[in-house]
Amino acid sequence: KIVLVYKIQLFHHENRYSAWKIKNKYEELYPTQQIDFFYEPPYFKVNSEYFMTKVSAEKKMDSIKVIFPDCFVITEFIPLNEF
Repeated sequence: KIVLVYKIQLFHHENRYSAWKIKNKYEELYPTQQIDFFYEPPYFKVNSEYFMTKVSAEKKMDSIKVIFPDCFVITEFIPLNEF
């Protein structure tokens, strides 16, 4: 079984260090929340934790947009056992 979830892509850039800085900044602000840092050629990407609804992801995005101006909501299908 797979589940549709939402995430916030905080940043994507070709420079690993720039993306790493964004990851660290988010972890400082939200130390209890899971964050993903990965490489998807040609970009390093930083994604937030999972959200069950688009509305909840958009609310969070609105609250962090000042700090992370490039962020936007993305959808993802994940196996239920990963959630």
